[in-house]
Amino acid sequence: MNRPLLLVVAALPLVLLVIAIILWAKEDRHPVAGMRRGLFRLSLVATAASLLSYAVFASRFAAQELLWLRVGFWTGAAGLLLAAFGRGPSRGFALAAAVLIFAVWLMFAWTPA
Repeated sequence: MNRPLLLVVAALPLVLLVIAIILWAKEDRHPVAGMRRGLFRLSLVATAASLLSYAVFASRFAAQELLWLRVGFWTGAAGLLLAAFGRGPSRGFALAAAVLIFAVWLMFAWTPA
């Protein structure tokens, strides 16, 4: 695998996630139910964890690639499901980042070794 190319693939979801966090921190402080607010925060954390797992997986620092694949896939799935609990423009950017990183993990999960 071409490591630099794999790391470049993570750039777009990272940019979208950073935009979602900035928008959430600036503008999306509307009164939202406590559970919904917490679930969206968890979505941002899960998507960031999935991106970090992907960076470790792509750079091959990890000796156990299958472990990183599983961790990244499931944190990506959690980020994707929980991103719907956001509100305003940050939800759109968070959903886009979660969909992109989850699609990358799906490619690796379904590609034969």
